[in-house]
Formats: sequence, structure tokens, C-alpha cells
Amino acid sequence: MWRSTYAGLQDVAYKLYSVPAGEREFMAGVLPSDQSGEPWPERSELAPTTKRLEHVLRLLSYIVKLVCEDDEDGVVPLVSCGDEATLLDRARRKFDEFFGEDQGDAIEAEINAELKVRIKGSKHCGPKMDMETWLAARYFEFHVKLYKSRPIYWHITSEAGSFGAICHYHKLNRNRLQKLRAHYLASFIDRLRRDAGDLRGNDSREAWNPGPELLLGEQRRGGLLGGLLGPQQPGPAPVGRDQTRAVRGGA
Repeated sequence: MWRSTYAGLQDVAYKLYSVPAGEREFMAGVLPSDQSGEPWPERSELAPTTKRLEHVLRLLSYIVKLVCEDDEDGVVPLVSCGDEATLLDRARRKFDEFFGEDQGDAIEAEINAELKVRIKGSKHCGPKMDMETWLAARYFEFHVKLYKSRPIYWHITSEAGSFGAICHYHKLNRNRLQKLRAHYLASFIDRLRRDAGDLRGNDSREAWNPGPELLLGEQRRGGLLGGLLGPQQPGPAPVGRDQTRAVRGGA
């Protein structure tokens, strides 16, 4: 079935670019003509469920790439921070953009269904996995492996995992790191204060102070991200297992 689909796509491309019949014959002679194998031969030995999962993870990884590149300062929060849309919200907008607003929910449901399939030895799927969980807990690990231990989109998180953001390495500088501390992290702390005040029936933002388990006390704003990021490097360096844990705060 995929062979007929492939041929149909070729015809569409020829018509789209107004390729004359003579040039089509020439292109057919120089383009790969072996269609006897799988469309993804290097994955031909994998089970169908594993192949589908790989496609889903690569699609989500591509969505994160687009979201980070679209963001002016290259910082995309994983949690609600003031008026900043989260990575999940922006990913959903991309699905609406690609597939139409009437199909976005259906696409996410299909993705979640694939992520919930249990595959032996895989950390990227299981009964409790969905798109939101994967983006927050498994994306960076997949990205590091896909980019051969030279990640471009870094997962910056608190030790307890309460605060997190995906940061575009090539857009980071001293000013944006300061914005990450002063805007994103501060907005997150303020939201925690408001939520806690609402639960206690107290409108005061001072009704509750974040406990040490969150590592987000206002007095630690400066040291939290500075300790996680460490000295800036001139370019992405290979990330080892211990470094990955340090950036992600343990996971």
C-alpha cells in the first residue's frame, strides 16, 4: 500500500512544481528506484508497535524544536509561569496549525494511545504515559540520544522537579538567564503563593512560603539556576549520564 502512496506523492510533487514529462523521466533515472524494501529499512527489524512509537517520539521531538525556535528568548516553561504558555499548550497549537483545529484533539488522543502501549525495555511508553508526561519527564533523554549526546534544547529543572523549562542553548546568554530567574521562576513562585493562599482561604500572597523540598524559596532564586547551569560553554558539549541528571535535577 505504501508503494502506491509513494507513487502518488511523486505525481503530486511533479504537478506542484510543473515538472515536464521529459524531465520526469530523467529524474526517475537518477532518483533511487528500489522500492522493494521498507520505507524505513534501518528499522525493518522492529515490531510494528515499536516503529509507531519511534514515529510518535520523533514527531513530538520535532514539535519541541519548532516551539523553541519560535520563542524569542528560547525559554519554554513546562509549568504555568504568569502569562507564558507552557510547552504542552504550544505543542497543541502546533497540532492545530498542522492538522486543523478540528483535528488537534484527535491527534493528541492518537499520540496518547501509542504512548500508553507497554513495550518491554522502553521508558518512553506505558499505561501511565501521555504527551504531557513524556514532554516533562522523557523528552530530554530522547533528545540527548537522538542528537548523539550533543543536545541543543536543554531541560532546566529544580531538584524536586517542581519547576522546569526547555531552553534553546544557542539563544541563552546572561540576560536571558537572568530573565529565567527573575521572570519565569519568580512567576512560578508567585503562582504557588496564590494557590496556597486560595486553599487556606487567605488572599495574601504571603500566606504561604515554599518549603525547602521545592528548593524554590525566594532567597534562592539566584543560586538555583546558577548551580544547575554552571559556567557557560562556547558550544554544546557531549552530555554524559551524570551531566544529564544534573541538568534535569535527578530523574
